[in-house]
Amino acid sequence: MDEMRTLQEDSLTADRAVSRWAALLLLLLAATAGCAGLVGYQRVLETRAAIPGAFTVVNAACPAGKNVLGGGFQFTGTAGEVTVFQSFPQQSTDASGNPVSSWQVGVTNTGASASTLTSWATCAQ
Repeated sequence: MDEMRTLQEDSLTADRAVSRWAALLLLLLAATAGCAGLVGYQRVLETRAAIPGAFTVVNAACPAGKNVLGGGFQFTGTAGEVTVFQSFPQQSTDASGNPVSSWQVGVTNTGASASTLTSWATCAQ
């Protein structure tokens, strides 16, 4: 009798595991139903002069209706002559109250000559 109960318990445990996986699969299918994938992929650049000794902020803003997926920056100048203080996605609003999604970078040029700082954002709808 104990052997029969063990077999029944094992069967119930297996059924529950299969049910959980099936529920998870249905949940994933429902979450992705109608998902068109990545739409309107675009890379945006914004470049500014980085004056020696000055803190420079550059925002690469996505076009209206698009959101930032990631981003980064490039500093053109002598290696080691920049201190990076920030590099992150930024959500703000413009003067009309419309949402703006961008990648913001802030550095200090510690060198003796002017250089350029370019922020880039990867955007999509």
